[in-house]
Amino acid sequence: MAVLALGMIGAVEAANEVTTTSGASIVLPSDGSSYTLSTNTTVQSFTVNNSSIDFIVEANSVIYLTSSDRKNFTVNNSQCGTSLVCGASASNIYISCSSAVTQHTITLTPSGTCSSQNGGGSSSSSGSSSSPAITPSATPVIVTPVIPAMPAVAPAAPSTTVAPSASVTAPAPSTSVQPASVVEFSHPESAVQIKGLTSPVFQQGSRLKFSFEFKNENTKTIPVKVTRQLLDGNGKVVKSSVLSTNLKANKILKKNATETISKTLSPGDYIVVIKIVNSKTKELLEENGFKITVEKLKKKYFVLAEETPIATAIAFDQAVWNKIKTNIVLPANFKFKYSFTNNTEQKQTVRMVRELIGPNEKVISKSSGKWVMTPGEKDSLTPTQAVAGNLTAGAYIVKISALDWKTKEILAENQFGFVVELK
Repeated sequence: MAVLALGMIGAVEAANEVTTTSGASIVLPSDGSSYTLSTNTTVQSFTVNNSSIDFIVEANSVIYLTSSDRKNFTVNNSQCGTSLVCGASASNIYISCSSAVTQHTITLTPSGTCSSQNGGGSSSSSGSSSSPAITPSATPVIVTPVIPAMPAVAPAAPSTTVAPSASVTAPAPSTSVQPASVVEFSHPESAVQIKGLTSPVFQQGSRLKFSFEFKNENTKTIPVKVTRQLLDGNGKVVKSSVLSTNLKANKILKKNATETISKTLSPGDYIVVIKIVNSKTKELLEENGFKITVEKLKKKYFVLAEETPIATAIAFDQAVWNKIKTNIVLPANFKFKYSFTNNTEQKQTVRMVRELIGPNEKVISKSSGKWVMTPGEKDSLTPTQAVAGNLTAGAYIVKISALDWKTKEILAENQFGFVVELK
């Protein structure tokens, strides 16, 4: 039995108990393939099998899984909207359940390699269709919520049950984690705590954002000088900034740092160092830092889904879809056409909502309109969707929802995906 320790939100609720705030990686024993479960994934629980993963989902559950091997995914027994994005370096599957979904089990089965055209693509449907690694045994691993940090957990002897209160002894982090996706700190036990970093890889011209804090454990106020430096691979100082202040006893110094990576900075490995010195005695009080990799500036490309989603009461027009230009540099705009059919025997007043949802599952833009429809009536709209140049690389969802104007009940939903890809 192996219990996966997931980062939890503040309170554990009965519904959607497993919420990954730090992400998790899963290794399937059938072929050794690994998958990254994105942060903000929210499900009741999930089970890692020999060659598949079972997710127990409920209303408002979200699953976001990435395969660096560009695996294709088969989705079985799903009542939720699904989007598969096939990129040049990874494939992503995004499953979003509406508030009307009842509890059920979704099975994801990876296989082969996803299909893409000119380096990328995605497909969507509605209904069926980096972190420490966990290598399970052939016996299914039932994952239940516990409250720990994010250790790697090695499987123990097979078992059929998992007690919710089970404790886990964390071994050393797995070597299967790719260094490019993990932030490495020079002094992990340092009193200088660095937070807010999600990746150590940056492009020329991008912004490096993080925060750090240091607590004065002394009983007296001390004058401190905080030096932040960017060092190249040879230890040469590329950029430096200094802050001086008086830090009172038992108080915490908290600072947000924003560093623009120069477009002229040579690609390669660098180190960000933070040193805190007693400015009176010149004593080094604490030090910490982390490695970053600077990549050559790449262009962002818009890559659309290869096929229109399966039609619900909301359907997308294939002829208009086929005219959309894909694999083009951002910023970009495209038009698509969708329709909604009133399949009831009553007049409906509907709020039609269009949302652009980003890789972090947050709504980037939202628009809505009022449709008054007679029984059996079918109406359509051809909006222009903007894909801004400042969007980060990753998978995006365009979601169309039909809601009852008065009750706000969801009458129908459909969605499709696209990817912003760096090339």
